[in-house]
Amino acid sequence: MRIFGSRTIRCAVIGLALAFFYAPSALRADVTIRYQTDFSLSAGLPTMMEQAMKPALIKASPLSIRMKGNKAWSTSGSTTEIIDFSKQELTLIDTAHHTFVTFPVSQFADKMAAAVPNIPAAQMKAMQDAMSSIKTKVDSKVTGRTDVIQGVQAEEREIDVSMDMPMPAGTQQTGPSVKLAMHIWSAKQGEALRVPTIRELTGFNLWQKYFLNPAGTIAKIAGKMPGIGEMVTPMVEETLKNQSVILRIHVDMYMPMMAAMARKMAEQKGGTAVAIDPEAPIMQMNQEVIELSDAPVDASLFEIPKEYTAAPADDLIRSMVHGASEKAASQAQSIRVGSDEQSAKLIRKPAPVYPPEAKAAGISGRVVLNVVVGKDGAVKDVALVSGHPLLVPPAEDAVKQWVYKPTLLNGEPVEVLTQVEVNFTLSQ
Repeated sequence: MRIFGSRTIRCAVIGLALAFFYAPSALRADVTIRYQTDFSLSAGLPTMMEQAMKPALIKASPLSIRMKGNKAWSTSGSTTEIIDFSKQELTLIDTAHHTFVTFPVSQFADKMAAAVPNIPAAQMKAMQDAMSSIKTKVDSKVTGRTDVIQGVQAEEREIDVSMDMPMPAGTQQTGPSVKLAMHIWSAKQGEALRVPTIRELTGFNLWQKYFLNPAGTIAKIAGKMPGIGEMVTPMVEETLKNQSVILRIHVDMYMPMMAAMARKMAEQKGGTAVAIDPEAPIMQMNQEVIELSDAPVDASLFEIPKEYTAAPADDLIRSMVHGASEKAASQAQSIRVGSDEQSAKLIRKPAPVYPPEAKAAGISGRVVLNVVVGKDGAVKDVALVSGHPLLVPPAEDAVKQWVYKPTLLNGEPVEVLTQVEVNFTLSQ
């Protein structure tokens, strides 16, 4: 006689696994994992197309995750998240506005969906009609290729996403309109037993899937944009299927439709078509772990700064969502300059004040910041990449006072994105 259904058994197994990973234990390891993401566009793209895709040229804010006891901390850009596993609570911290909010993780999906602006009915209908004509196909396979990343044995899974959409009459195109080739390198199954950091992060992934439900969150957000869900959800579900720790993701984006449309436009204007190779990726993204450590994590990292004030959850999330969009739009007009090249343009560089409590505790190291330099050479914005919590505030305060020679592009001053390091040594 069948007493328990498969869903009941699966939930019970997940519950036991979560209890194992997140029960208080002196054997739990502290964890730090940090990812760096880079984008690049192919050379020779038309100016209009390059400008449309320019936000992808912005070096994404590195993602950092740290765990200690029954808490996890992560940061990307100006947003910090603190998860309390035992209380099942999520704290969001907006470092740009010095505000925070704490609420049950079960409310996260609804609050994120509520932050997405409602689309007017006329635009909704037009979007629905356009999206309904796009056919998406997702294929996935384990390639058998292996690698060692940060000392961890990894295996590759390839996910191919193709999208077909109607093209203007007379446009010749071979293959799908858009194709994404995703190469995902994850820790091998046995590594969770061998490597303490991978074991803790595997438990974190399982917890997120069960309680935060990222696929469900995306589905609710996509529900406010008809057609987007049918296009995006299959790819997201396939990506999240494997709960092993992701160590590297490489994505190649192909757009044969762009080459076809460029040829069509050239024919209509009687000119020469822009040389876009439909067989070559027009955009590439690589995200990889650059730090994986079980060194002790400072407990103060999981505390809300005393000067921060509580804000309504809906207001803070809406501000963060809209602020990220506005920042991306602004940075799309900027250019990225290497740290060494930009450093040579410094004309004013006040040194940071070494916090006495940090020096007394023997704390030293570097703080890495992503920086936006205005057209006048003054620093407009800073975003944390990495650094000890006690060293970050004085580093940010100092860098905000730095001044560079303006960067010129075609004789005109432009906004610059760069990265800087502030070093604190005990001999200072």
